[in-house]
This record gives sequence, C-alpha cells and structure tokens, in this order.
Amino acid sequence: MQCPDVVVASLDTNSFQSKQTVHVNERSGWSPAPAGFAPSADWQTEQAADFADIRQKLAHHRSKPGKEYSTKLALPRKSDSMGWCQFCLGEQIAMKIFGRKDNKKTVNDEKALEGSNLQTTNQEGTPPLLSVLLQINQATLLQVLEYHVEWLEEIGFSHDQGKWFYALLVCLEKPLLPETTSLLRTLARLCATLRASLVFYSTD
Repeated sequence: MQCPDVVVASLDTNSFQSKQTVHVNERSGWSPAPAGFAPSADWQTEQAADFADIRQKLAHHRSKPGKEYSTKLALPRKSDSMGWCQFCLGEQIAMKIFGRKDNKKTVNDEKALEGSNLQTTNQEGTPPLLSVLLQINQATLLQVLEYHVEWLEEIGFSHDQGKWFYALLVCLEKPLLPETTSLLRTLARLCATLRASLVFYSTD
C-alpha cells in the first residue's frame, strides 16, 4: 500500500497555547471598502491613466530649459512643519493641528506659528499650483509629503489636502526610496481606514 504524498496529523493544539510565545496576525491591515464605495476596475484604470499622463506632462515641462517664474514664493524651511501646514492648508488648520497635539500647545508654539516666513500666504493656505511645485526640491517635497500624512492621521481628510496629496504624488521622482515606499503604504492604509468609516446614502 502506497502512502499519500501529503499526510496531515490530527492534533489537539489546545495543550500548546500556554507555551505560545509568538502570535502572528494574519490580517493585512487594509480596511475593506464599505458598500457603495468600492471603485470599479474601469474607474481605477481611468484614474491611473490620467495620473500617468499628468506625470509625463510635468516631466516635459521640467525638461524645458530656462523656465523661470517671475514671482518666487518665500517657502518655509524644510524642517518647519508648522510653517508648511499654514502654507498648504491655512492658518486655521495649522492652529487646529498644532493646538491639539497632546494638548501641549505652548507659548513657543504660538510664536513659532506667528513667526513662520509665510507673509506671502493667505488665511486659507496656498493651492499646489505648478509654479509653486516647481520651486520645491525633491528632498523638501518628500518631507512635506510626510507632514501631510501626519496631518491626515491627526485631523482626517479635507478637499484642500487632497489637492496637495495628488500634486505631491505627481511630483515624486523614481526610483522611490525605501522610506518613501513605506510612507506611501502608510498613506494608503490611512485612506482605506477613512474610506471604511464612510456611510453610503442611497438616492432611491
């Protein structure tokens, strides 16, 4: 009599639970889309094509020699997260984010916000125009993207921040650094979590 290729023993594993030292979480960490919010395959293909087209147009624009802008903004320093928050999203959102972090807002925080070099911005922030994006080098752009991920986790999604996310992702240069890839995974998980909290209201 020939033995089968695969033999599985029937064991009672309850006796081993007290000796278990490692627990493996089989969950992927991704929150499924609720009913009514799952994008169709056609929609995903269309968005990916539009995104690739915009990246190509940006690359073509960057390749033009001698492209200068008459008006240069005074951008915040790379390490000035509060300044970038006010620059991108406006003073009100910046005060909300940096005022609620651990409920530890200090006089120094207020002075830092007031002293940010953002005289050229308004109360509502600066939109991610092409003339603005081309003045941000890649190292600073990656740092600003990381700031936006932190702000998304802090106060949730807004339409204005969505514009900045899209623009920053368009400007990312390849090959991506491992840290950038990890950051994009974090962003995707946050977006999936936010999407899972949405409620679909039928118009029927």
